[in-house]
Amino acid sequence: MTTIDIGLDMEERLCLSASLAGLECQVWSLRRTATEVVCRNGRMERQGTSSYRLVSAGVAVDGREGFATACGTVDPDTLVAAATATALVLPPSTHQLALPSPSPSIRTPTIPAPDLSWSKPVMDRLRTVGNVVGKPSAEDIELRGMAERRSVRMCNTAGLQAGYISGWAHLNARITCRGDSVGHLSHDFYARTPGQVVDAAAEELPRLSELARVMSGRPAPLAGEYDVLLDGRVATRLLSLAGPALGRDAVAQGRSRFAEAAANVPVAVPLLSLVDDSRDERCPYPAPIDDEGTATRRTVLIADGLLRSYLTDRRHASRHRLTRTASGWRGPDGEMPSIRPGCLIAEVAQPAHTVEGHLLRNRRVLRVVQPNGMHISNDVTGEFSFGASGVLYELGVPASSMTGFTVAGNIFTLLHDITGQDGRFTLARRAGAFYGSPGLWVTGVSIGT
Repeated sequence: MTTIDIGLDMEERLCLSASLAGLECQVWSLRRTATEVVCRNGRMERQGTSSYRLVSAGVAVDGREGFATACGTVDPDTLVAAATATALVLPPSTHQLALPSPSPSIRTPTIPAPDLSWSKPVMDRLRTVGNVVGKPSAEDIELRGMAERRSVRMCNTAGLQAGYISGWAHLNARITCRGDSVGHLSHDFYARTPGQVVDAAAEELPRLSELARVMSGRPAPLAGEYDVLLDGRVATRLLSLAGPALGRDAVAQGRSRFAEAAANVPVAVPLLSLVDDSRDERCPYPAPIDDEGTATRRTVLIADGLLRSYLTDRRHASRHRLTRTASGWRGPDGEMPSIRPGCLIAEVAQPAHTVEGHLLRNRRVLRVVQPNGMHISNDVTGEFSFGASGVLYELGVPASSMTGFTVAGNIFTLLHDITGQDGRFTLARRAGAFYGSPGLWVTGVSIGT
């Protein structure tokens, strides 16, 4: 028995070990390298790189599935034996366990390798963007950047070999202003390269800094009538509550509010569509295949308010005789694939109306800028309640800061109460999935103090 480091042929050696034991086996491995930088007010405070290697093996034994993972170094026989032992204590599966056989349809599509380096020009631009000199409205700007490179490989005893190299870049901007009170705003930028997130920050930071300055003013009481705009930071958080309900597993287990709706039944306002597309140009992580080897594609879940389909992985596609939607993704520790979106995007078929150019100029607007924690949220019932901060606009102009109020409602009801969008697309990452949405004009939330 020989211990080997996780190398280029490690996956094949695991499959060979399983074959010699007379088992069907599927192997998935990940090499992850993350480079992090911290820049505060134009000065670099920290820069570092971390990496790890992970492998998981799944085996089929007498109608049962077993699973085991390892990090760093691995002995093939030991890992296969651990997966086999897991399978033997589980009940037989009620669906077909056949592993995918090699065919042109599951060969890995090619994607260009992204440039995930924090090069000197990118770092210099990051310092310039984060420098508060010349930005009197921002007292403190902290920029935390991260670029993650992921090398994924898969193989199985049926002959499948697949893999790709991809990744994404993330920049978190934390802006603090001090006035009559403290205005604090946190915003996340996601893109495919560090240069792209820095460019996005350069464009957006002046507006975010001004917004933080307004939020540092004396808070005003919340009273009277107003329209409600949920910023993209809030809309993406709420969209992540609806994501699990669009999985075929949630439907099968009775955990989805959409389970009672037949195909082509209205589940949202007609101007709303939800699509899952890991190849959309707005998706920060362009994965050509999911973690089961299925080629990713655009999946329309809700079109013009009508339910069209659900997210499906290998297990549920086999059980219900459905087409896979490339929605089988592993968790951060290489867990067995489960259904989740790759990049779930809300598309609103209406011209953008920003708060500054709001059509009802004689009305006030409460712009919910950011959630302060999600105090109550339930992705089964859709109920949510969270504290928030925002800005009250009068005639399209910021009038006062609003803090300490609560936003409550139900995401499945809210999908019927969207009246427009502001055109400012925002991305967020929740539970390993990306969610994208513009700011949403809504009527279906309760605001309290």
